[in-house]
Amino acid sequence: MEEPPRGDPRRGALTALPVEARALLRQHALACAIASVRGRPRPLPPASPGEPLRVRRGAFVSVYVGDELRGCLGSVEPRGELLPEVGRLAGEAATEDTRFARIEPDELRRLDVEISVLGPCAAVADARAVDAGRQGVVVRHGARVGVLLPQVGARHGWDGATLVREAARKAGIEPHEEAGLSIEVFEADVF
Repeated sequence: MEEPPRGDPRRGALTALPVEARALLRQHALACAIASVRGRPRPLPPASPGEPLRVRRGAFVSVYVGDELRGCLGSVEPRGELLPEVGRLAGEAATEDTRFARIEPDELRRLDVEISVLGPCAAVADARAVDAGRQGVVVRHGARVGVLLPQVGARHGWDGATLVREAARKAGIEPHEEAGLSIEVFEADVF
């Protein structure tokens, strides 16, 4: 299956943020990522961002250099108001995600961000109930937790069972432990 481009509307049926709110989130996220790579303090968000950006929602920020993923951090649970939270995540994803090569200042002209604003989680009985490509998953087994965003399933052409299995693998959950998984799904506004 062909990978949907970043920002593709096939990424979820969650009510999208207004265009102006999305633009301000992207602008702030990029400014914070650039400042962090340059070793400077992240800029403060605008004082009156508007109601859509003051809500508390789970969010992830993926940082790219060209088409190469170079960082992705976030939380399913809301940690704070959306605008400052996305700025914090962008700065940290650009400089603190040790799973990826550090972004160098000479790469900043090719820097881009993808923001995923999450809807609420809902428990499902098993992986067959997961609509991969539209829903992301949170799998838990004891203290181990794995999260995969909806766009991951879409990019790889995975079905629900594969998305759940890959989230479990990401969390270090062994195949023989999968019978004891708890599975939650969520949708995301991705841009």
